[in-house]
Amino acid sequence: MVISVRRTDCEAWPEGLYGLPMPNTGCPHSDDVSFQTGSRTQTTEAGSKTSESCHLAGAPQGENVRKVTQMFCMKTEPHGNKKYSWTKGMYCILKKGDCPKDFNPGWIYWDDAAPFFGKTIQHESGSVPDGKYDRNTKIYYCCRGDGSQSNKLTLPTEKPFYLLKYGARCQEVSGMAASEEWVYWATEEQLNMNAHGGVYPAMKQSIIHERYTKLFYCYYTQKPENPRLHTVMVIIYVISGLVAAAILVFLVLFLVQRLACCQGKRDYIDDNVEGSAQDHMLEGTPSGPSVIYKPSANKHPLPSDTANTPHEAAAFVSPSEAPPDEQKGMLRDSKPPSYDEVLKEDGKL
Repeated sequence: MVISVRRTDCEAWPEGLYGLPMPNTGCPHSDDVSFQTGSRTQTTEAGSKTSESCHLAGAPQGENVRKVTQMFCMKTEPHGNKKYSWTKGMYCILKKGDCPKDFNPGWIYWDDAAPFFGKTIQHESGSVPDGKYDRNTKIYYCCRGDGSQSNKLTLPTEKPFYLLKYGARCQEVSGMAASEEWVYWATEEQLNMNAHGGVYPAMKQSIIHERYTKLFYCYYTQKPENPRLHTVMVIIYVISGLVAAAILVFLVLFLVQRLACCQGKRDYIDDNVEGSAQDHMLEGTPSGPSVIYKPSANKHPLPSDTANTPHEAAAFVSPSEAPPDEQKGMLRDSKPPSYDEVLKEDGKL
């Protein structure tokens, strides 16, 4: 079965062929890499068990367990991200083909139980590490011990994963917290042939008394966030949000003010243009209200006989109230006519 791994923005698993023990969360993610899964089930005597906290997929559960299943994530294609390589340290991985550069091979042999009655449940499936899988189990590893456990590896951190322990403590990985776990196989009680060779992971084996194999793993999970750092980051985000909101409000008010100012200027210009047009139409008109004397339709009486009625009084008309065809002549001379001129017009002089 093949698990396709989606692209992520984190570090990638190094190039080469190798495998990792599978955690109960499944195979880890990586850039442009597909891990193939596989398993090996081994028959044991009663009493196989794990550490109190164990996250291995297929690990034995309960008491008097008579089988152990190892599950694997195998990288079967050599390509990978050359930017991230296996660096110096003290750790082991599962062997698939040639070991990566600077790793050394080793192996562990389990003398699996062979009950007198009933059938063994030895079984393997999928992609498994290099080894020998028959009525017993032999698995090969690639280990290195050319650096300190404090020399942090750079590996993907999106999902939990396992490395095999080599040395006194777990290898450090950048951004990950490591915890030690183990699995205990109660192997064959009669003529036990447990064995190991080469450079192999941290383990314990006995062929005399308990006749067991105990293998040690390092389980890696993302480090929890620092509470103080989290609080500081929240405060920074809140302050940044308030500053951004204040800037936005300022810009909105500035734009509104600018639009209002522009609108006021337009109104002022429109008023001046309209006034200039009227001034041009009335060009030559004396300042102040000009009053033109216009005789009434009736004959004007002599001053001594002037009537008091408005119909008989002389009419004074403003140029703006006169009809358009009379405004030009009226505006040429806004001075009222003399009394002699009025009499002459009426034919009395």
